[in-house]
Amino acid sequence: MKKPLAVITGAGTGIGKALALELLEKGIAIFAVGRRISLLKNLQKIDPKNIFILSSDVRKPEGRKKIIDTLPSSHTLRYLIHNAGIVTPVGSLKTLTLKTWRDTMKINVEAPLFLTQSLLPKMKEGRILHISTGAAHFPIIHFTAYCASKAALHMIYQCLNLELKKRKIAIGSVAPGIIDTPMQNIIRSFSKKQFPNVDEFKGFQKNKKLISPEVCAKKLANLLLNTPLKSFSKKEWWF
Repeated sequence: MKKPLAVITGAGTGIGKALALELLEKGIAIFAVGRRISLLKNLQKIDPKNIFILSSDVRKPEGRKKIIDTLPSSHTLRYLIHNAGIVTPVGSLKTLTLKTWRDTMKINVEAPLFLTQSLLPKMKEGRILHISTGAAHFPIIHFTAYCASKAALHMIYQCLNLELKKRKIAIGSVAPGIIDTPMQNIIRSFSKKQFPNVDEFKGFQKNKKLISPEVCAKKLANLLLNTPLKSFSKKEWWF
């Protein structure tokens, strides 16, 4: 019997890395995808036999094809976790450009949609998980591109949930809360002009309200491995 495999995008840091290690402990082999090969190599050193790595840009069609072409045939694809995402561009409407808008849509919307499309034929059963955010449901000033992209991703989850109901594949969505990841570092680096709410996010760190990636990963692993199939996709999960 082939060992189950989890594909995780954005696996070099933060939630992606922590989830890779948590699933590894549960006996799941990992196919870790990211852009920075040095981070992926450091991850692979932990368990070279059970961690496969690929440096690939999921926002590009050729990057997604690279994932399909290098997926290890020695394992059974059982889990797909769409964790890769960007928060930029951040700023007022007059600062938004078509290029930066499209970059956000490519990685936050197109990548998970079309990677799911490509990998579904390789999944007889399993689970697909979108890492979402509260910003998919309520507006944040100067986060127009991020909020819009995450709202689109939420609707993709809902539509695919209807489409996959008769298969042994469930698609889920989770808003894990405010996690201590590199994205939070980026948000705190903005000026007040660029992001009027920046002090609130600085306060999350100062007042120790950020959740560690490791704590988040334990909850995500439990959701992926122990939640009944119908319950997994029935609602969006909030931690």
